[in-house]
Amino acid sequence: MHRNQTVEFVEKQRAEWLNFGKGEFTVMEMIDVLDSLVDDSGPDNDLPSSIHDFQTAERIREKCPDHDWFHLVGLLHDGGKVLACLLWETPSLLDVHLQTIYRLWGELF
Repeated sequence: MHRNQTVEFVEKQRAEWLNFGKGEFTVMEMIDVLDSLVDDSGPDNDLPSSIHDFQTAERIREKCPDHDWFHLVGLLHDGGKVLACLLWETPSLLDVHLQTIYRLWGELF
């Protein structure tokens, strides 16, 4: 599963995804589009992805009421799937997850 996750792959993805010239969505447009995606990596239930995102944000709000930025992260955490799957036809959601994690890791550390 991770054999293609090389430094070269990461550098290519960084160049591709960090130019921020791919498109523009409102938050609600992005959340609405999530309901049309099938994500095999998600939990085993029949709820739309938008419900999952709202539930995640709400649970974070309950557990961490003083961290409003974290509530927003819970709501937006699946946004990379929209960009990759719809705009660039990424064949694997694994790449989407790894790209999102890499971008956040790079910005945080």
